[in-house]
Amino acid sequence: MLVARKPIDLARASVDPGRMRRAGAIRGLTTLPKDATALAVLTALTACGSADHASNVASTPPPTLAVGEKGGAAGGSPSGSVDSLPGTWTNRTPSTLPMHWPLPGQGGQLAYDGARGAVVLFGDPRDRPAREVGTLREWNSSLQQWTDLTPTPLPAVWPPSRSGHAMAWDSRRRRLVVFGGYADEQPRALNDLWAFDDATGTWENMTPTPLPPAWPSPRFLHALAYDTARDRVILFGGFPGVSNFERLADVWEWGGDSGTWTNATPDPLPASWPTERYSHTMVYDSKRQRTVVVGGYAGGPSLGDVWEWDGVQFVDRTPSPLPANWPAPRSSHAMAYQPCTGTLIVFGGQDSQGTTLGDTWQWDGTLNFWAKLTVPSPPARRGAGMAYDDARSRAVLFGGVGDYGELDLSDTWEYAFSPCEVAGVDGGGNPPPR
Repeated sequence: MLVARKPIDLARASVDPGRMRRAGAIRGLTTLPKDATALAVLTALTACGSADHASNVASTPPPTLAVGEKGGAAGGSPSGSVDSLPGTWTNRTPSTLPMHWPLPGQGGQLAYDGARGAVVLFGDPRDRPAREVGTLREWNSSLQQWTDLTPTPLPAVWPPSRSGHAMAWDSRRRRLVVFGGYADEQPRALNDLWAFDDATGTWENMTPTPLPPAWPSPRFLHALAYDTARDRVILFGGFPGVSNFERLADVWEWGGDSGTWTNATPDPLPASWPTERYSHTMVYDSKRQRTVVVGGYAGGPSLGDVWEWDGVQFVDRTPSPLPANWPAPRSSHAMAYQPCTGTLIVFGGQDSQGTTLGDTWQWDGTLNFWAKLTVPSPPARRGAGMAYDDARSRAVLFGGVGDYGELDLSDTWEYAFSPCEVAGVDGGGNPPPR
């Protein structure tokens, strides 16, 4: 049941169940029981490195750059040349934040925009005060700063403000796709679908009125990924914001040509199917043509499983018992995928004890092998956004909430991959536009 109460800081309420109950509301939701400790953590997703990335690097990341300064390839070399060693993190946050730097915290989503050749951020990580519309920003690698792409005055059609939404890059139609999230102005879960066209700089509301029977229910803290081989946007899981105990495990596929959603969830569910969850991460592995789901929160301990969706069924890639070289179960982590090597990295998140994590792991899907990267990493956090910058062989990480939820973060980091000899098209062997 929704209540008309003043929104509070999601991150800080999410750490301590007692604090959550005392706060009295989470973005307008009624108070939650202890099992919903991670509800308020807003995940980010979407889009990671070859075996040589796992080598030990003892050097300290270079100092942050002032606005306008350039640091080698951090100045935007499209060839993928780097000013820091492959397999290292570099803090790209200027010592003095410019006016249009994104607000600190969690909730915004990152994706690689192949038309712009840059990582973009949609939505403000926090909304104090609540905003009427969502902001769109581009990471300017040359200036080491975020550029606000939100026009003034706003056009007639622009998505309302939200957090906990999901975003993916549809390379065939060369547009960003955003689904759902949690509305900030009128607290509620959303199930609207928007597409941003770089050619025109405009948003299109793809949500029909009235909604057809085949349409995903309202949700936030879900995940999206674009399946380039099958030309489908994949939606999985999330939190509906209706019941404190309800979580979702449904799979939907959006067809860009037909403009329709298809519910790909079998009824009844087969034995091999991931448990319902939110605050998980999901990327499309273009090398193996699988959509990969990692971790999340299911109402008890955090999850440490890995599942793959091939368009027909889920396959559980989680061994039992878990080997020693397996990441701790977690939710609200960040994940990115490098197409040319077919590997992904996972950073941070929150474990089952509520501890905020700051470790970096690399996964090889062909071998089903995790390796912990023993490199200096960004400060521990959860709810950060991360996406792979295909033009520069980087993963870009922004924001999140620090340890114990006491620190809203607004820093930007880059993880350097080994440059690919032949760069992927639009982030992963994607088909050319039609």
